[in-house]
Amino acid sequence: MPNTVSIDQDSLLIQLTWTDIVSVEELMEYERAYWQGNLLLGYNHCVDFRQCLLDIEFSELFALAAQTTPSGQANYKGARTALIVADDVQEELAEFYREARHQVCDPAIREVRVFRELDLAMDWIAEAVVVF
Repeated sequence: MPNTVSIDQDSLLIQLTWTDIVSVEELMEYERAYWQGNLLLGYNHCVDFRQCLLDIEFSELFALAAQTTPSGQANYKGARTALIVADDVQEELAEFYREARHQVCDPAIREVRVFRELDLAMDWIAEAVVVF
């Protein structure tokens, strides 16, 4: 998978940077690995797409949104996912995903926002109050 993952347990943060060409299958593979491990549920996510090309159709984003939603009742609330994008095309895809995600998962559990700047995304995540 063309990504790097950094996990900070003290700040409950997963930082994920994608590179190269990224397909929806690769995003789903990462999400399957994430949701299988209950130890990281409720962590905030900072997902950086600025160094990649997203090879994703809008229709595929519905399936991705459904898969990234915790099954059953979430045991946390207040988590945040920041999607950092490089251009208008990535922003349109990320905003579409955000809307789909919020339709299947209450933003009070996990809010998703799209950013162009890493600093703004990290500031927003730092304000998160995750309750277990």
